[in-house]
Amino acid sequence: MKKRLIAMMLAALLVAALGAPAMAEDSIDQAMADITLLVKQKLDIGNEYTDFSGDYEQYLRDEWYLWWSGDDGSSVSVSCDADGTILEYSRYVNSGDSYTYYNFDPHFSALSEEEARAAAEDFSVRALGEGEQAVFTSCVLGKTARQNVYLSGMVELNGYPSPITLSVSVNADGTVTEWSRSDSWQPYAGGVPAAEGTVSQSEASETLAATLDAELYWQDTGDGTARLVWVPCGEEQALDANTGELFVPTAVGGGSQLYAAEADMTVAEEAAGVAMLTETELASIADYEDVQDVQTLDAQLRARELLGLDGEFELVSVSYDRNRDDGIVTATLYYRMPMREGRLFGYSVEQYRQWSEWEELFVEKTLTVDAADGTILSVNTLYPLYEREAEEASGEALRAAAEQFVTAESEHAADAAVCTLSRYAGAEEDGEFVFARKVDGYFYPADSIRVGVNPAEGTIDSYSVDWDEEPVFEQAKELLTKQEALELLAEARELTEGYVQRGTESGGTGELAQRYLDWGYEEMPELVFAWYYGREIAAIDAETGAIQTADEQTEYVYDDTEGVFGEEAIERLAEAGIGLAGGHFGPGEALDERTAVLLALSAAGYDGSEWTDEELGDRAQRYGFVDTWEPDKALTVSEGAILLLRAGKYAPAAELESLWTGVKSRVGAQAEAVGYETIAAALGMFAETDPSAAATRADFAIMLCALMSA
Repeated sequence: MKKRLIAMMLAALLVAALGAPAMAEDSIDQAMADITLLVKQKLDIGNEYTDFSGDYEQYLRDEWYLWWSGDDGSSVSVSCDADGTILEYSRYVNSGDSYTYYNFDPHFSALSEEEARAAAEDFSVRALGEGEQAVFTSCVLGKTARQNVYLSGMVELNGYPSPITLSVSVNADGTVTEWSRSDSWQPYAGGVPAAEGTVSQSEASETLAATLDAELYWQDTGDGTARLVWVPCGEEQALDANTGELFVPTAVGGGSQLYAAEADMTVAEEAAGVAMLTETELASIADYEDVQDVQTLDAQLRARELLGLDGEFELVSVSYDRNRDDGIVTATLYYRMPMREGRLFGYSVEQYRQWSEWEELFVEKTLTVDAADGTILSVNTLYPLYEREAEEASGEALRAAAEQFVTAESEHAADAAVCTLSRYAGAEEDGEFVFARKVDGYFYPADSIRVGVNPAEGTIDSYSVDWDEEPVFEQAKELLTKQEALELLAEARELTEGYVQRGTESGGTGELAQRYLDWGYEEMPELVFAWYYGREIAAIDAETGAIQTADEQTEYVYDDTEGVFGEEAIERLAEAGIGLAGGHFGPGEALDERTAVLLALSAAGYDGSEWTDEELGDRAQRYGFVDTWEPDKALTVSEGAILLLRAGKYAPAAELESLWTGVKSRVGAQAEAVGYETIAAALGMFAETDPSAAATRADFAIMLCALMSA
């Protein structure tokens, strides 16, 4: 009876929205019965579940959504197409174990990479359709208490690579809990073409090599130096293996996000009952001695004509912020004015006023300045309606305004020029300009000034500076020519034959093509059997010709760990994706708080190698590793263990003083350390080390390994 009611409701909804369901002669209940049985057989879904429901949708494809649940809270959900090809799968098993979330609870994976791959491949054989095969290229072992292993890869079609990607999560018991494919919501028009072509590999190699391009500029090496490199640029192209036509591959889906900066609103607070100020407080307050008041800063900003802060802009709020590292005080001023003109999706400001619950729409401008001298640090402008009605200025006028502003406001103006690298092509048309450092005629885009100019008003909408301390620019003795670099690039990128996605105008024959039109898509994806470059190259060293690949996963390989104390622990962490960047671990070096936090965060899944001390300290305090951030402080073995334990599940017990009354502690141990040290010893974290000794990096690696193995 329940199934019949579901079928009747679904059928009524589908007929009302889309017309009769396209399921040949089958009724919806019969089709659901058939697809449910097929999915259960494919995925070994048992009969233990006590509730079931199914939905059917006609969108770009006929798709089924099936869901099972049991009295114990366990559940399985599956989406598949009309042929039973699995699109998405999710399974939850209520083990009955209590699991509490802690900020920091790292573990080594219970599964090896080989076991996880085998489980993912076995499931994929059952889930994929005819002519499809899973190839997994990435495996990330779990580092949390739940220990799931995450794999990603692609679906080969007829034995050839394709743009369809796979994401799989394998549980600690070797069963798949999540499985999905990237084309689950957007099927390919025309299906899968035959894996055959008339264009030879040599013809494809010659044609595609002619499409390659590269630019020579300075690259930050990460160690305070910069080297000249040839970097691939231009549009990626592929060659239709049958027609010989060059085309630009597309990705599944797409979209953009707009981010608006919000100004900090400050509230004055009374400091009552303060008997005295400490030296630390007085030192901090001293940083505000030369700070200018709001009226002075406002007047200075309004005097800068390019900012466009005319009389209609009202100063709404100001906040002063002191940087804890350098003591510099900045002021953030938030202005707004009513929006007078502009359109959005064809509707005017006046029409939006009538429909909106707000009486006014505002243009908002936020400026951050050095509070002592008024130097502008950043500008951000937000428009509620972005379609301008006013005539736009020429590109030359916009560029002149940007150059004038940079010259007037930036101390780096003499060392920068409008960057002409291809990555910024087209931005100037929208009034966006990037000024990059230029050394010996080549750009160094790691140091840059960004300026956005309002195309209608010619005023500055955005401004930001990203400029580090002076790097050392390594002068090359002899540079590769562009042609030599392109020849190396063509060889390194690995010519590949397989399936590539191309966007094509919606329309044509067939039901799927008609659905794309009916749903308002201007373009639909199709698969093309083609020649293309299958390996991504980040850069080529302009002097040595060394290839830099665009590897996604960080590998920790060290040149100083062989045969030293702690080698086994350091290497085990590295295999789990935990370590220190730079190829040097320094096993015997003294452990400071900065290094301990870097390794702890790596175990939590973060690479903090490029973070500032301030960013590291903020994350360390939020995780609970430390209360007071002292990055250069040398730690004892005990302090290193406490840093690891205090952010996780052992902290409540360790800090329960009554639990440790009468427990004998080491001589000189502080009372609050007794609980932590007792737990650390029980976990084997002190197996090879004296808790009172000064800690080395190797000691910390051993303790982290012991914690993750517990």
